[in-house]
Amino acid sequence: MRSSDLGLMFSGIDHETYENISPAIVKEERRNLLVFSVISVVMLTLLTIYALTARTASKNILVYIFLDVDMVIVFLLSKYAILKHPGLTKYLTSFFMVCYFALGIVIGTVKSGGMTAVSFFVILFIVPVIFNAKPMYSNLLILLCSVIFFLVDHKVKYGMALRYDDLNLYLFFFLAILVNTAMGRIKLQRFVFEYQLKMQSDTDVLTGLWNRRKFDAQINSMSDDFNRLDVTLISLDVNSLKKTNDAKGHAAGDELICGAADCIKDAFHPYGEVYRIGGDEFAVILHSCQLSNEELKELLTNKVDCWKGHMVDKLTISVGISSSKDENVHCFMDLSNYADKEMYRDKNYYYLQKTS
Repeated sequence: MRSSDLGLMFSGIDHETYENISPAIVKEERRNLLVFSVISVVMLTLLTIYALTARTASKNILVYIFLDVDMVIVFLLSKYAILKHPGLTKYLTSFFMVCYFALGIVIGTVKSGGMTAVSFFVILFIVPVIFNAKPMYSNLLILLCSVIFFLVDHKVKYGMALRYDDLNLYLFFFLAILVNTAMGRIKLQRFVFEYQLKMQSDTDVLTGLWNRRKFDAQINSMSDDFNRLDVTLISLDVNSLKKTNDAKGHAAGDELICGAADCIKDAFHPYGEVYRIGGDEFAVILHSCQLSNEELKELLTNKVDCWKGHMVDKLTISVGISSSKDENVHCFMDLSNYADKEMYRDKNYYYLQKTS
């Protein structure tokens, strides 16, 4: 098992699946961090006020202020930094949990009859469940902070190694591990289920390519910043599909569509996203492509020339290409219109060649 998979032990998913659901996890973790950091700031501020008036807790005021500042930092980083640097999410999540565990250690070890270890273990149960960290990683945090708590608690309250309620403390610790592992597994499986549903709704059943719904969503996501993008759109249409359906049946037509999908994917997938947007219509969106239109067409021609089906011997595809850097292209609608016009010119030329 790779080191990157250790955190997923007992989670029921592998590393590749986790990478697929990571964007959804980051989005939810950011929301959790924003909400609970605000709640934490309010709570820690109230604790600070209480510490100023309560003699038994006043020595912890610096801890409360320090953690309060930490929560403000978590909020600011969650609001402004995670969007640009999603990798920060796991570190902020771990930092948030460590801050709360530290708070639990402070509250649970204060020399006061009213302050008990329950405070720490309530935090130990609740905080990891809020987030969606890899179960083994959060379990390691629970283990580390529990050991620190046991050591501090014994020294501060009793000055001895063991006491009569240690067994209960150990039981709470193991229950926290079990609860965190179970809840982590359930939450990750929920993300997997949601990802699979999304994939099904965004994927063309016949070809396995992205479908029209995904294509439209991608267009909408790029519309606002279109003038700053370097995008190339390739519009493609399979030639003679209706003729193949009429002459050899729909199974042959499906073979033609799947053959076209395979050729288009093999040619352009390394450079961008491939979509089936209609019966015999395909589209490719390329980002910052350095290849010329002729080179792009040659990539596809090389794949198409090598293709041969069981029911259909030959495949031809009409192609139109347009770039956001072209003159008179100011929005995605212009980009699509120019690509479609070129594709239809190519298709008309194909049929003129066949009839001549």
